[in-house]
Amino acid sequence: MLKKLTFFIIISLTFLNSSEIQFKLKNLVDSAFLKENAKGKLISLAANNKMLSQKIAKDAVKIYTNYDRKNAKKEILKNAKEFHNTLISLLGGNKNINAKVESKLSKNEIKQIIAYWKTYYKSVIKLEKNPKDKKAFNYIYKNNEKLLGLTHKLTQTLMSERAITTNFSAVVEHTHKFLDRERFLTQKMFKEALLVYKKIDKKRNIIRNHGSVILFEHALTAMLKGDKKRGIVPISNPKMKKLLLKLQKEWNGVKDIYKFKIKKLTKQDIKKLDNSSKKMLALTQKLIKLTEDSLIFKEEK
Repeated sequence: MLKKLTFFIIISLTFLNSSEIQFKLKNLVDSAFLKENAKGKLISLAANNKMLSQKIAKDAVKIYTNYDRKNAKKEILKNAKEFHNTLISLLGGNKNINAKVESKLSKNEIKQIIAYWKTYYKSVIKLEKNPKDKKAFNYIYKNNEKLLGLTHKLTQTLMSERAITTNFSAVVEHTHKFLDRERFLTQKMFKEALLVYKKIDKKRNIIRNHGSVILFEHALTAMLKGDKKRGIVPISNPKMKKLLLKLQKEWNGVKDIYKFKIKKLTKQDIKKLDNSSKKMLALTQKLIKLTEDSLIFKEEK
């Protein structure tokens, strides 16, 4: 695609004078960068839906188990609407984003999510109206990680289809990947802990939570201390490091609860995890914004 564009530019500029060439070239370059920045926004939206898939599931558990039900009912509808609108935006339904998915593969993946989402969304609405609707809850509970997987797949596809790639430093590249993971894990870990506390598939969710904790802790350690095996150096950017240290401090305050080192989960433990998950989500959102703002484009070789 870029080779054809380059050829077109050369032919177009052949018959122009110097000033006209500069003007034309600037417009073409500006246009290309604007288009790729818009595509970056689409990738950001798709990645955010991964977090929302777990936030919605977390709210569903809260509603069904009558933990902070009133707030959870408001949140689940708001988050479900955002998830739904994002899917529409990705197909070109958002006037504020001058881009839409173009390839047949990415369009098909979005359509697959939408088809899956239709039943899921109906279950969300049913549960919000009737918190004791076991069928609606079970559908959300059993399918939320499938939804997470589909949104993850779409994000990866959109990233691989960019005509102009991101020129991240190795540190920023790995940080962005890790933070994307950390963001949805803040919601996933709490969802699993609440399920354990409410004794819903307790053994299974203890195992799942164990896996989530390992992933979260590994990423946090890699960003702060580096990972020699993977060639990752510690984050040195002052703003990012400050936020990462806040995230680490927040994590240190709850990690023993998440690792079930206490004898028994109490209501106070769950309340502490709930508050902490909100703070960690806010921190990861800020960190992701910093990595996205540091984006530099380059042409593929």
